[in-house]
Amino acid sequence: NTGFQIIQSYLAFGNGGVFGVGLGASRQKMFFLPDAHTDFVFSILSEELGLLGALSAMALFAVFLWRAFQASFRAEDDFERYLACGIASLLGLQVLLNLAVVMGMMPTKGLPLPFISAGGSSLVMTFFMTGILLRIGRRPTPWAAPADGLLDRGNGMGGLQLRGAANQVGGPLPAQRNVISGNAVDGIQFQGVQSKPQSIRVT
Repeated sequence: NTGFQIIQSYLAFGNGGVFGVGLGASRQKMFFLPDAHTDFVFSILSEELGLLGALSAMALFAVFLWRAFQASFRAEDDFERYLACGIASLLGLQVLLNLAVVMGMMPTKGLPLPFISAGGSSLVMTFFMTGILLRIGRRPTPWAAPADGLLDRGNGMGGLQLRGAANQVGGPLPAQRNVISGNAVDGIQFQGVQSKPQSIRVT
C-alpha cells in the first residue's frame, strides 16, 4: 500500500491526456483516489479537463495572485498594504503546496485547493480573505494633478495647495478650468466648478 494515493493521482493525470475525458467522467474519483474531492481535487480536474484545463486553472490562480498583490501595492495605509500582501502570500503558498503534493513533489500535507476543494471552514475563510482583498482593491488611487499643475496635495492633514492662479488654501480657481465633480480629496469636495472663478472650502 506504499504510495497508493500518489500513484492513483498519477493515473488521474495520465488518463486525462491533453483534452481530458470530459467533465464529470472521471474514473479515479470512483473510490480509487482517496480524498478526490478535497486534497487531490486538482488530479480529478486534470483527468476531466486534461492538460489544457489544468493549465487554465493554474493561469487563473496566477491572475488572482497578481491582482491581489496589485491591490496591496495600491493601498495607501501600511496596515492595509501588509494585510493584502499577507493574504495574497497565504493563498499563493496554499496553492503551490497543494499542486506540489498532487504532483508528487512533496509529501501529503492535507491542504485544500482554494476555491475548488470541497470544504466548510476553509472555503468560508477563503471567501472572507477574498472579500478583504476586494475591499482594499476598490479604494481609488490618489488623485494626480494635471501636467500644468492645478492642484497638489499639502503636507498637513486635509491640506490642499493650489498652483497657478493661487498658492494658498481656499484661493480662487483659474477661469476656463474644469474640476472633477463629486470626488473628495482629503476632506475637500469638488462640486462642478467650470468656466468661472470659484473657491474651495476646506472642511
